[in-house]
Amino acid sequence: MWANRKIRFTVVLLLVVGVNICLWIANRTFGYTIKNHGKVFALVIGIDFFVFLGLALLGLLIGWLLAFRPEALKRAIERSIAKRSSN
Repeated sequence: MWANRKIRFTVVLLLVVGVNICLWIANRTFGYTIKNHGKVFALVIGIDFFVFLGLALLGLLIGWLLAFRPEALKRAIERSIAKRSSN
């Protein structure tokens, strides 16, 4: 399962979203705030920051490739499809 990049990406994003939803529900239901466990909130906020930063940079990279190097992006996609088809 972990060999597939799409599954890894999906699981990591679901984990990040799930943790954020759990913290939001805990805050609403039990009044759990950053005052209770600051390190937990700092860890989650830090991970969120780097995940969103990574997604933004990935989007910029793909946008740049589409704008200035479309043939390189097409070749990479074709290689990925050929690699998947050969397995």
